[in-house]
Amino acid sequence: MLNLSPRDNLNVEEASEGQLAAEKIDTRAEFLRQVEQFQFPLPEDYKFDRDHANGP
Repeated sequence: MLNLSPRDNLNVEEASEGQLAAEKIDTRAEFLRQVEQFQFPLPEDYKFDRDHANGP
């Protein structure tokens, strides 16, 4: 069972003659894998401030 929801992405391939294999694509994991190339070191004293990041 794939536990699909609307807008889920699938990878579908022919498994053998007349049969298909479907796999749910974890788009979140794929996104994080692609974003890894943009990581850079932060200063040691860096601290994320949620209020500052989401403020005006």
